Amino acid sequence: MKRLITLFFFLAFAVSLASARPDTLSTDRLKALLRDNPALAGGNHLVASFGSDAHAPAPKGYKPVYISHYGRHGARYITSAKKYDLIWDLLDNGYRKNALTAAGEDLYRRYAALYPLLKGHNGDLTVKGQEQHRDIAARMVGAYPSVFGKKVRVDARSTIVPRAIISMMSFCDQLREMRPGMRLTYAADFTDMPVTALAASSGRDIDEFKKIYANEALGAALYKASADIGLDPEAFFLRYFKSMAEVEACGKPDELMSALGEVAYNLQCLETDEWMDDIFTEEERFKLWQRDNLWAALMFVDSPYCKGIISARACSLLKDIMDLADEDISSGSVQVRLRFGHDTVVAPLMDILGIEGWTPLGADMTLWKHHFQSWNIPMASNVQMIFYKGKKGDILVRVMYNEKDQILPLKDQSLAPYYSWEAFKEYYEPKCREAQTIVEGFFDDNPVLEIEGGRIQGVKENGALVYKGVPFAAPPVGELRGKPLQPVIPWNGIKKADTFPLAATQPKMSPDDPLYYREFYTEGSAESGEDCMYLNIWTPQDAVGKPESKLPVAVWIHGGAFLHGWSFEVSMDGAEWAKRGVILVTIPYRLGELGFGTDEMLGFKDQIKALQWVRDNISAFGGDPSNVTIFGGSAGAISCKYLLTMPEADDLFAKAILQSGGGINVITAVPHMPARPRGQTLEKAME
Repeated sequence: MKRLITLFFFLAFAVSLASARPDTLSTDRLKALLRDNPALAGGNHLVASFGSDAHAPAPKGYKPVYISHYGRHGARYITSAKKYDLIWDLLDNGYRKNALTAAGEDLYRRYAALYPLLKGHNGDLTVKGQEQHRDIAARMVGAYPSVFGKKVRVDARSTIVPRAIISMMSFCDQLREMRPGMRLTYAADFTDMPVTALAASSGRDIDEFKKIYANEALGAALYKASADIGLDPEAFFLRYFKSMAEVEACGKPDELMSALGEVAYNLQCLETDEWMDDIFTEEERFKLWQRDNLWAALMFVDSPYCKGIISARACSLLKDIMDLADEDISSGSVQVRLRFGHDTVVAPLMDILGIEGWTPLGADMTLWKHHFQSWNIPMASNVQMIFYKGKKGDILVRVMYNEKDQILPLKDQSLAPYYSWEAFKEYYEPKCREAQTIVEGFFDDNPVLEIEGGRIQGVKENGALVYKGVPFAAPPVGELRGKPLQPVIPWNGIKKADTFPLAATQPKMSPDDPLYYREFYTEGSAESGEDCMYLNIWTPQDAVGKPESKLPVAVWIHGGAFLHGWSFEVSMDGAEWAKRGVILVTIPYRLGELGFGTDEMLGFKDQIKALQWVRDNISAFGGDPSNVTIFGGSAGAISCKYLLTMPEADDLFAKAILQSGGGINVITAVPHMPARPRGQTLEKAME
C-alpha cells in the first residue's frame, strides 16, 4: 500500500510538472483545446485557476523560511477604451442606418447592454482581478505558516501603473486580515522601476519593443505569417452587416474584427455573465488566436528577431531577487518580498530562468503556435521562489509558476524541484552578467549577435564596430594539425571580440631584409602561432544586427610571399571603409610549410573556408552575402586568381580585385615548401 501511495503521488506530481509549462501542441490539439475552452482564445487575457495541483514535499529536515515573489496584475479591462468606442460606433451606425442583418441587430442589442460597463476603462483592474490576488495571498499564507509567523516582515513593491498598485494592495489587504500583527511596507516608486517594470535605470521606459518592431525583416515576416493564417473579415462581417460599406466606413475590417475579438474574450475578466464568443465560428476563433499569438510570442519569448533582449531584460529582476534573498535570509529582517507588475516582466523572468517551454523560438513564425501559447501567461500569473533552511543552515530554493513546481536547467536534479541555493546562484549569476551585456549592447548600437558557434559582441573604434578575432573554424592544432579546417567549436556565453588574434606561424624576419622587413615589420611585429584561424570585421554601427541593410562586403587577403603577413596589418584598418558604407573583412590562412607544404595547398582551402563563413554569417553584421569582393596584393592577388579558378569558390564572391602579382601562373607562383631536415622541428625551421 505504501508503494502504491508513493507511486500515485509521483504520478500526480509528474502530471503537475507537465501541466506547469507550455506544451508543444499540434494544430489539431490546439483547435481541440480552444473548442473545449473558448476562454483560451483570450490568450494573456485568460482568467485561470491556480494552486490546485499536488506538490513535491520538502526534503526531510527542511522548512520554508523566506519567499520572493513577482506577480502580474490581476484581471483587467482592455488597455484601450477607444476600442470599446470603436465597436460601439460600428454597431450603432449600422443599426441607425438599417445596415445590420438580423444577427447584427442581436449583436447590437447585446453590446448596447455591455457598453455602459466598458466605456472609459483603460486597462483598469476589475473586481475579479482584485479577488485573484486576495486568493493567491490566502493560499500563500496557508501553505507556508512557518514563514508567516507572528513577527513576519513583508516588503511589497509595484510599478507605478494603477492596476499593478491595486493588485498589490489587494494582496496585502488579505495578508493583513490573516496576520494582523505583521509588519508590512509597500511602495510604487520610480526608483523601483528597473526591477518592477524592467525599465532602464535612467528612469525612462525601455524602448526595446519599438526597436524590435522597426526591423524590416521582422515586419515582412509578421505580415506574411499573418496573411498566411487566412482570417476572412469580410465573411465574418457579412453575417452581421448587409454590405461591407458601413464596416469600411469605420475602419479596416481586419482591425475591427481583431478589436471585436479582444473585447469579446476580455469579458471573462469582468463580473458579468455575458459571453460573446458565439459571434465567431470555431475556425475564426482559432485564426484570431493564432494572429494574436504571433504578437504575444514576439513580446514574451526570445526569437531570432529580438536578439536575446526579451530574456535579457529580466537580468535586473533576477539579480534583485538573488541579492535581496542573501541579505534577507542572513539578517532575518524580511521574510517575504512581493513585487507586482506586468506580463512583460513575468515572461522574461521565466525565459531567463530557462524553464522548459520558455526556450527561444525559431525564425519560422508558422511554428510558433506549436511551441508557445499565449494563454500560458494569464492574468495574475506569478513566479514564487520559496526558500527552505536545513538543520545545518544550508538553503534550498523551489521555483513555482502559477503555484506549480518548475524544473530548472541545473545539473543536479537529485532533489528537484528543490535546488541548492548556492548551485542556483552559481548557474544564474553568469547568466545575469551576460544578459546585462545584451541589454547594454541593444541600446548602445552594439548588440550581441548570433553567429556560427555562439554569441558575439564587438567594440566601438573610430566610429565603427570592430569584431576582432572572430573564429571561423576549429583551431588547426593537435589532432587537426596539417588537416583541412573543421567547423567552429561552439562557445558558451558572449564572446567579446576585442583582441586581434595571432598571426599564422611564420619565420622570423631580419632587419637586414630590404623588402619584407620594411613592408611588414616597421610598425612592429605580430605574435604568431598555429591557433590563428580568426578573421576580423569592421562594419557601420547602424548596420549591425540588420540583415536588411545589405551592405557591400570587401574581403582582404594579405600578401607576403605565402610566408609572411597577417590579417590585421595597420594599413588595413577598416574604420574608413565602414564610414563609407562598406563592410571590411580581413582573413588569415596558414603560411609556409603548414599552408603550402603539401599537394593539398591548405592555405588556399583556409581562404575558401573563411569565405564560406562570410557567406553564411555576414548578414548578421549588415552585409550582403551576394555582394562580396575579394582583393589583395602580392600573394593576396595570387590567392584571388587562384580562387577565381576554383569551383569550390564559385558562389562565395561576386568580384575580385588583383592589386598585383595576378599575372603569374598560380601553380608556379606557389612552390611547395622545401622539406625540413630530418629531426628538425617546425619551430626551428621557422626561425
